[in-house]
Amino acid sequence: MNPLTSLHCQPLEGHGPMGAEDIAQYVATAPGWALVDGAIQKQFEFADYHRTIAFVNALAWVAHNPQVSTVITGASKLSQLQSNLGALDVLGKLTPEVIVRIDAATLALAN
Repeated sequence: MNPLTSLHCQPLEGHGPMGAEDIAQYVATAPGWALVDGAIQKQFEFADYHRTIAFVNALAWVAHNPQVSTVITGASKLSQLQSNLGALDVLGKLTPEVIVRIDAATLALAN
């Protein structure tokens, strides 16, 4: 076990917060963790990432379409529902340029 994962948070008594160098030293010992712009981050990978992202993007595109009044999805697991709801995050990020590109791709498939 590396030092960072074996530590527990305890209130500081008479000490200030850890400095960036100390934090970086501890983070460097934890696989998959990084110190980026002063924030501790961990990258997670999961199965079927590309299929999930494509599905979430598709749901967002359908929801963005003014011709669609309701998006109906199916979920039998909590993880599927969470994936479906991820489309709401993407929906607000669909720029007009992205919509034009997706529209062009779907029209090409329809012909």
